[in-house]
Amino acid sequence: MSKGKRLRRIAASAAGAELTERKLTEGWAGGPRVRVRQAVPADLRAIAELAPLAGVQLDDTLAEAVRDGSSGAGLRAGISQGKSRHSSGVSPWR
Repeated sequence: MSKGKRLRRIAASAAGAELTERKLTEGWAGGPRVRVRQAVPADLRAIAELAPLAGVQLDDTLAEAVRDGSSGAGLRAGISQGKSRHSSGVSPWR
């Protein structure tokens, strides 16, 4: 299966279900042998290797936000409290 088909299947697996803080931290099945969840520090090496396939680079600010947990906190706040909370200082993306 092509990378594009796999990504579409992952997106489709989440589309029919509500995204919750629990799903974000624990993950959900995105297909055979695929688990979708927020990034944790142990994922940074893989992210740095995979990001160029999407035409982007993992920058130092985002890597630090994954390491210190602020990126995950921002995503969880956005899910539970809305978009304004996500961008009001909890997240590195202002």
